[in-house]
Parts: sequence; C-alpha cells; structure tokens
Amino acid sequence: MIFNKLKQTGLFLLVMILMAACTKNQYKKVTAGNTFTEKATFTGSETCKSCHEDAYADWSNSHHDLAMQVADSATVLGNFNDVKFITKGIEYRFYKKDGDFYVYTQGEGGKYKDYKITYTFGVTPLQQYLIDFPGGRKQCLQVAWDDIKKQWYDLQPGLDIKPDEWMHWTGGSMNWNYMCAECHSTNVHKNYNPETNSYNTTYSIINVSCEACHGPASTHVDYYKNKDKYKGLKPPKFYMDTTMNSKELVEKCARCHSRRSQLTKYFDYKGHFFDHYNPSKMVAGLYEQDGQILDE
Repeated sequence: MIFNKLKQTGLFLLVMILMAACTKNQYKKVTAGNTFTEKATFTGSETCKSCHEDAYADWSNSHHDLAMQVADSATVLGNFNDVKFITKGIEYRFYKKDGDFYVYTQGEGGKYKDYKITYTFGVTPLQQYLIDFPGGRKQCLQVAWDDIKKQWYDLQPGLDIKPDEWMHWTGGSMNWNYMCAECHSTNVHKNYNPETNSYNTTYSIINVSCEACHGPASTHVDYYKNKDKYKGLKPPKFYMDTTMNSKELVEKCARCHSRRSQLTKYFDYKGHFFDHYNPSKMVAGLYEQDGQILDE
C-alpha cells in the first residue's frame, strides 16, 4: 500500500514537471526562422563570384575546379603524340585523330581496340582518362599520366589483372558512375537501372564546384538579390558554412576525403555523415600508421 502511494506520488511529480516544462515554452515568442519553404537548387560557381571574389579566385584552377573536364587540347596533359607504353605485356598506344584523343589497348574480352578519350579526371600529381561505354558507363583507364615525372604509369603494377576480372579497367573497380562520379562532380545522381544493368548518371556541374561542399545556393543567392522579399527572415543556412567548428567541417569533408562506402542512392545535403556513409575500419593496408589514408 505504501509502495502504491509512493508510486502515485512519483507519477504526480513527473506529470507536474512535464506540465511546467510545456508551460514554460507554450507562449514563447516565435521569431522569423532561418529556412525558406522553397527547395534550393544548384546555380553554378559563377553566381558566387560577384560576392565572393577572393574565394572564387582561390578555387579557380584548384584540384576541385579541375576534378573533371571535357577532354580537349586545353585539358589533356598526357602525351598523346603517338607514343607506346607497355606494362605486364599489355600495350597502350596514345594518339590524336581529328583533334580528339585516343588510346589503342586491350579491352573487354582481351581484344585490342581503339577507344576515344571523352573526359579528363584530376590534374596533378596524376591525371586519369575516361572512356564512354555502352549502357551509360564511363570507364577509367588502368594507366594514368604522371604530371610530375611527365610519363605514363600503371596504377596497379603489382597485379596481373585479367580482362574478365572486376579489377580490370573495363570492370566494376574502374567504373566512373559507381566508384568515382560522386566526388568529382556536383549533385551527382547515379541513376542505375538494375533491370537493364545500365546507368543514366547526371550531374548539375561537371567539377567540384562551390556548391559541391556548401550545398545548393539558389535560395542564398535570391535572398541577397531580393532582400525586400525576405524582410524579417534570416539568410538560409548552407550545408557547410563559416559558423561550424573544426569537427563539423571534418565530417562534411569526409564525404569525399575518407575511405567509405555509400549507404544512400543520393547525397541530399541533409543529415549526418553516418546517415549516408559507412567508413572503413582502421585496418592494415588501408591506412598509414598515423591514421592517414594509404595511397589515394
């Protein structure tokens, strides 16, 4: 009986505490929020330039800016002057034809074929090259250009990779859509169709633009262009902004600058790093002894 009374008393006190907490905020004055009802979209780095000239100048021609480009005479750094490179018995002949860049090498099924280079990938210390394949795929060559030593080299010199293996340059390990695109372009949608085993991969901006890190900027731009329209409202918050502490910034950058696998189909600039990615464990072969990522 005494226990029941104590139990009732405790329950009464809990109810009173909850009521007091609710009452405390019930009539709290509501102020203008930080968010807009419109969904932000991607606008491109040129829209950032007028207000952020110094930041834009720092970004221009950076590794982010040059992360992916259409292959042409201004972007291709490798030697395509009809040169041969042989590694593990496999021949690569790099040449130009009608202003385009080509490689003659062993492809699917072990057959030699001429492939047209469509995009450059990266800039220094190495530059890789993408080739269009059926089914919307883009594949990255196993041989890359060393921009420091000015020579071709094999990305996997210690492995004897057969044409039918996943690690072959025509296989899954070197597939741009799945393995590379998300971190070299902005607002990437892989759009894989399992029924046809094909991709319809899209991006808003070909490189790692300002919005790739900060998030879509349309509402931010509109706010400062039309302040009267948003009178009483604070500027919309970016996914990454100057108010964040170092730990938060590292978590934002880890989306691309970490060893991880993606859990979601698309990164929507919402939630925590762990909502979208599963980081690799600290095991030998993947990391340096001090915790830095081994190789790339």
